Amino acid sequence: MTNPIAHHCVVAFKRADEKLVAMGPAEYPSASEAEEAAKAISSHFAGAVALTLTKDHDSGDLLEAKVLLKLGEADFAALVNLFGDD
Repeated sequence: MTNPIAHHCVVAFKRADEKLVAMGPAEYPSASEAEEAAKAISSHFAGAVALTLTKDHDSGDLLEAKVLLKLGEADFAALVNLFGDD
């Protein structure tokens, strides 16, 4: 039996040596606050993504990842590396 908990996060991306590098993540209390934060920081970076990660509270396993908002450039492979794909 899973015990799901949602984490609302923002990951910013910067350019370094012709690559996109993930910065963060920063966690927010709600999905709407994560979206607003992504909007606010996107002009300072190459891009930003707001997402909700649902994890099993007991095991820490990632159950679901949902992109709420993508602004500018993003490297989704970097997100997998950041949060894992297990």
